[in-house]
Amino acid sequence: DDVEDILYYVLDAYMYHGVPVEFDEIDYDRVSYDSNATAVLLELRGLVSNWRQTAERLKAAAAQSAAEPQLILMLDKSTQSFPWESLPILRARAVARLPSWTLLRDQLLANTSTTLQPARTSFVLNPGGDLAHTQTLLGPMLKRMGWQGIVGRAPLEPELRTRLQTDDTVLYFGHGGAEQYIRGGAVRKLDRCAVTLLMGCSSGHLAPAGEFEPTGTALNYLMAGCPAVVANLWDVTDKDIDRFSLAMLDRWGLLPASAGVRTSATRCATRGTLPSLASAVAASRDACTLPYLVGAAPVVYGLPHMTMLPSRRPV
Repeated sequence: DDVEDILYYVLDAYMYHGVPVEFDEIDYDRVSYDSNATAVLLELRGLVSNWRQTAERLKAAAAQSAAEPQLILMLDKSTQSFPWESLPILRARAVARLPSWTLLRDQLLANTSTTLQPARTSFVLNPGGDLAHTQTLLGPMLKRMGWQGIVGRAPLEPELRTRLQTDDTVLYFGHGGAEQYIRGGAVRKLDRCAVTLLMGCSSGHLAPAGEFEPTGTALNYLMAGCPAVVANLWDVTDKDIDRFSLAMLDRWGLLPASAGVRTSATRCATRGTLPSLASAVAASRDACTLPYLVGAAPVVYGLPHMTMLPSRRPV
């Protein structure tokens, strides 16, 4: 009982200040029947009830009106391989990661606008030709969007360079992090780089380099000025990561409104807010059959608060 807890708290306070209290001689039931004590207990219960109601109202108001909190993890070479984003205390939050404060400063200075245009999106789907399920699941939806895309064939490096430099968002659904199609050095030399989703196995893995800092594909994109990269820390199964990808695109608002689609993004739009990329990633982990294996692999490198303007393209 909350009131009993309050009474014992008061008695503990007396003891803390040197007043002896015999807890074993207190008859709480007898106190409850005393007329004066009953009035005090009723008043305390009323105060507790009012406090709870006020707390719930404040919590609901904060959820509707306050800006979504963002968290950026600064991870060194010894801690970057762990999926901190899937800790229970962080799993539902919008979390991104960066290797240094200097890179965070550069990202904030270079990316003054955090809103992306859905029409300026391109994709690479099944470039190796062996991900039939991925192409069957995502192909029709991506085709209906009218985006520039490469399906079922290996892209040329100039094609990828052009898309990364001119589009707002580039989606990659293939093996790895597209290293076999565009060299890391070519990525780092880009004057501008789109927000990139690399949904292949270990696309976000950073290889240790002994005394030096780790290296990896995601860092190449960040060095090219990419505002955010979604990539996988380890190998994933194609069907499960396809479920995650579809849920993430839905929740981020990249897909147009249709029956059963963009429920999360639509709710955010009605509140006057847009879902961020990091929040879409966090909310999509449980779409996987293995939410703590495959669902924990995708992480966001870069800025967590990249948002997508609502798409008006019909499907």
